[in-house]
Amino acid sequence: MACSRLGRTMRPSQQQLVTGMDDDASARGAIVVYPEGIGGTWQAGVCCNDAGEDIDDLGFTAALLDTVEETLCVDVDRVYATGLSNGGFMVHHLACQMADRITAIAAVSGPEGSPGCDPGRAVPVLHIHGTDDTIVFGVVSAPATFDAWGERNGCGETTTTTYQRGDVTCQRKDGWSSAPSRGAGTSGRGG
Repeated sequence: MACSRLGRTMRPSQQQLVTGMDDDASARGAIVVYPEGIGGTWQAGVCCNDAGEDIDDLGFTAALLDTVEETLCVDVDRVYATGLSNGGFMVHHLACQMADRITAIAAVSGPEGSPGCDPGRAVPVLHIHGTDDTIVFGVVSAPATFDAWGERNGCGETTTTTYQRGDVTCQRKDGWSSAPSRGAGTSGRGG
Protein backbone atom coordinates (compact mmCIF):
# COMPACT_ATOMS: atom_id res chain seq x y z
CA MET A 1 0.00 0.00 0.00
CA ALA A 2 1.17 3.53 -0.75
CA CYS A 3 -0.10 6.59 1.05
CA SER A 4 0.53 9.56 -1.26
CA ARG A 5 0.52 12.90 0.59
CA LEU A 6 -0.50 16.09 -1.15
CA GLY A 7 1.40 19.31 -1.44
CA ARG A 8 0.01 22.34 0.38
CA THR A 9 -3.45 23.29 -0.92
CA MET A 10 -3.48 20.43 -3.48
CA ARG A 11 -6.58 18.31 -3.97
CA PRO A 12 -6.36 14.48 -4.02
CA SER A 13 -7.31 14.45 -7.73
CA GLN A 14 -4.31 16.70 -8.47
CA GLN A 15 -1.96 14.37 -6.57
CA GLN A 16 -3.37 11.39 -8.49
CA LEU A 17 -2.69 13.15 -11.78
CA VAL A 18 0.78 14.44 -10.83
CA THR A 19 2.05 11.12 -9.48
CA GLY A 20 0.46 8.74 -12.00
CA MET A 21 0.58 6.05 -9.30
CA ASP A 22 -2.85 4.53 -10.01
CA ASP A 23 -1.91 2.73 -13.25
CA ASP A 24 1.26 1.25 -11.78
CA ALA A 25 -0.55 0.22 -8.59
CA SER A 26 -3.34 -1.41 -10.59
CA ALA A 27 -0.84 -3.38 -12.67
CA ARG A 28 0.93 -4.58 -9.50
CA GLY A 29 -2.15 -5.28 -7.41
CA ALA A 30 -1.24 -2.50 -4.99
CA ILE A 31 -3.37 0.04 -3.17
CA VAL A 32 -2.86 3.81 -3.26
CA VAL A 33 -4.67 6.26 -1.01
CA TYR A 34 -4.58 10.04 -1.37
CA PRO A 35 -5.53 11.57 2.00
CA GLU A 36 -6.23 15.29 2.28
CA GLY A 37 -5.17 17.39 5.24
CA ILE A 38 -7.48 19.82 7.05
CA GLY A 39 -7.27 23.19 5.30
CA GLY A 40 -5.14 21.64 2.57
CA THR A 41 -2.08 21.27 4.82
CA TRP A 42 -0.36 18.72 7.04
CA GLN A 43 1.04 19.31 10.51
CA ALA A 44 4.47 18.03 9.71
CA GLY A 45 6.79 19.19 12.45
CA VAL A 46 8.22 22.61 11.53
CA CYS A 47 6.09 23.07 8.44
CA CYS A 48 2.67 24.27 7.55
CA ASN A 49 0.42 24.10 10.60
CA ASP A 50 -2.13 26.42 8.97
CA ALA A 51 -5.10 24.32 10.10
CA GLY A 52 -4.33 24.85 13.80
CA GLU A 53 -2.33 23.20 16.54
CA ASP A 54 -5.18 20.91 17.60
CA ILE A 55 -5.12 18.92 14.35
CA ASP A 56 -3.62 15.44 14.88
CA ASP A 57 -2.40 14.30 11.48
CA LEU A 58 -0.43 11.42 13.00
CA GLY A 59 -3.61 10.14 14.67
CA PHE A 60 -5.50 10.65 11.42
CA THR A 61 -2.89 8.62 9.55
CA ALA A 62 -3.02 5.80 12.12
CA ALA A 63 -6.84 5.68 11.83
CA LEU A 64 -6.61 5.75 8.02
CA LEU A 65 -4.15 2.85 8.01
CA ASP A 66 -6.36 0.92 10.46
CA THR A 67 -9.41 1.41 8.23
CA VAL A 68 -7.64 0.43 5.00
CA GLU A 69 -5.96 -2.60 6.66
CA GLU A 70 -9.31 -3.78 8.09
CA THR A 71 -11.17 -3.26 4.80
CA LEU A 72 -8.67 -4.43 2.16
CA CYS A 73 -5.93 -7.04 1.93
CA VAL A 74 -2.84 -5.08 2.96
CA ASP A 75 0.66 -6.43 3.55
CA VAL A 76 1.45 -4.43 6.70
CA ASP A 77 5.17 -4.95 6.10
CA ARG A 78 4.90 -3.04 2.82
CA VAL A 79 3.22 0.27 3.66
CA TYR A 80 4.97 3.18 1.96
CA ALA A 81 4.44 6.92 2.18
CA THR A 82 5.16 9.39 -0.60
CA GLY A 83 4.71 13.12 -0.56
CA LEU A 84 5.24 16.33 -2.46
CA SER A 85 6.23 19.63 -0.79
CA ASN A 86 4.17 19.86 2.46
CA GLY A 87 3.30 16.20 1.83
CA GLY A 88 7.05 15.50 1.68
CA PHE A 89 7.50 17.12 5.09
CA MET A 90 4.63 14.94 6.32
CA VAL A 91 6.10 11.63 5.10
CA HIS A 92 9.38 12.46 6.85
CA HIS A 93 7.30 13.19 9.98
CA LEU A 94 5.54 9.81 9.57
CA ALA A 95 8.91 8.04 9.24
CA CYS A 96 10.12 9.77 12.40
CA GLN A 97 6.99 9.19 14.48
CA MET A 98 5.35 6.07 12.99
CA ALA A 99 8.21 3.87 11.80
CA ASP A 100 6.35 0.91 13.30
CA ARG A 101 3.67 1.37 10.60
CA ILE A 102 5.54 2.99 7.68
CA THR A 103 8.05 0.76 5.86
CA ALA A 104 9.83 3.40 3.76
CA ILE A 105 9.29 6.90 2.38
CA ALA A 106 9.88 8.93 -0.77
CA ALA A 107 9.70 12.72 -0.52
CA VAL A 108 9.84 15.28 -3.32
CA SER A 109 10.67 18.89 -2.40
CA GLY A 110 9.79 18.39 1.25
CA PRO A 111 12.70 17.93 3.67
CA GLU A 112 12.54 16.48 7.17
CA GLY A 113 11.47 18.93 9.85
CA SER A 114 10.25 16.66 12.66
CA PRO A 115 11.73 17.87 15.97
CA GLY A 116 13.32 15.08 17.99
CA CYS A 117 13.12 12.59 15.13
CA ASP A 118 13.93 9.14 16.49
CA PRO A 119 12.26 6.38 14.46
CA GLY A 120 13.81 3.58 16.52
CA ARG A 121 15.01 1.74 13.41
CA ALA A 122 16.63 2.44 10.07
CA VAL A 123 14.02 3.77 7.62
CA PRO A 124 14.68 3.59 3.86
CA VAL A 125 14.41 7.14 2.50
CA LEU A 126 14.41 8.52 -1.03
CA HIS A 127 14.61 12.30 -0.98
CA ILE A 128 14.37 14.23 -4.26
CA HIS A 129 14.88 17.97 -4.16
CA GLY A 130 15.92 20.73 -6.55
CA THR A 131 18.79 22.80 -5.17
CA ASP A 132 17.28 25.95 -6.70
CA ASP A 133 14.12 25.57 -4.59
CA THR A 134 13.84 28.92 -2.80
CA ILE A 135 10.47 28.20 -1.16
CA VAL A 136 11.17 25.09 0.92
CA PHE A 137 14.89 25.58 1.60
CA GLY A 138 14.04 28.48 3.94
CA VAL A 139 12.84 25.89 6.47
CA VAL A 140 15.22 22.91 6.38
CA SER A 141 17.79 22.14 3.70
CA ALA A 142 17.82 18.99 1.60
CA PRO A 143 21.51 18.37 2.41
CA ALA A 144 20.70 18.58 6.16
CA THR A 145 17.85 16.10 5.62
CA PHE A 146 20.14 13.76 3.67
CA ASP A 147 22.82 13.89 6.36
CA ALA A 148 20.36 13.47 9.25
CA TRP A 149 18.77 10.34 7.75
CA GLY A 150 22.21 8.96 6.92
CA GLU A 151 23.23 9.34 10.57
CA ARG A 152 19.94 7.93 11.93
CA ASN A 153 20.17 4.96 9.59
CA GLY A 154 23.74 4.13 10.57
CA CYS A 155 25.24 4.95 7.19
CA GLY A 156 28.88 5.85 6.84
CA GLU A 157 30.00 9.46 6.63
CA THR A 158 31.08 9.20 3.01
CA THR A 159 28.68 10.31 0.31
CA THR A 160 29.00 8.57 -3.05
CA THR A 161 27.79 10.15 -6.28
CA THR A 162 25.94 7.42 -8.16
CA TYR A 163 24.83 9.52 -11.14
CA GLN A 164 25.88 12.86 -12.60
CA ARG A 165 24.49 14.43 -15.74
CA GLY A 166 24.33 18.17 -16.28
CA ASP A 167 22.77 19.73 -13.20
CA VAL A 168 21.42 16.43 -11.87
CA THR A 169 23.33 14.60 -9.15
CA CYS A 170 22.25 11.43 -7.35
CA GLN A 171 24.02 10.58 -4.13
CA ARG A 172 23.88 7.88 -1.50
CA LYS A 173 25.36 7.47 1.92
CA ASP A 174 27.73 4.53 2.35
CA GLY A 175 26.04 1.55 3.90
CA TRP A 176 23.11 1.57 1.44
CA SER A 177 24.31 -1.33 -0.74
CA SER A 178 25.36 -3.58 2.10
CA ALA A 179 22.23 -2.97 4.19
CA PRO A 180 18.98 -2.39 2.32
CA SER A 181 17.45 -0.60 5.29
CA ARG A 182 19.83 2.33 5.04
CA GLY A 183 19.08 5.84 3.70
CA ALA A 184 19.76 7.34 0.30
CA GLY A 185 18.97 10.60 -1.41
CA THR A 186 19.23 12.63 -4.56
CA SER A 187 19.47 16.26 -5.49
CA GLY A 188 19.53 18.36 -8.60
CA ARG A 189 18.94 21.87 -9.90
CA GLY A 190 15.45 23.08 -10.41
CA GLY A 191 12.70 24.27 -8.14
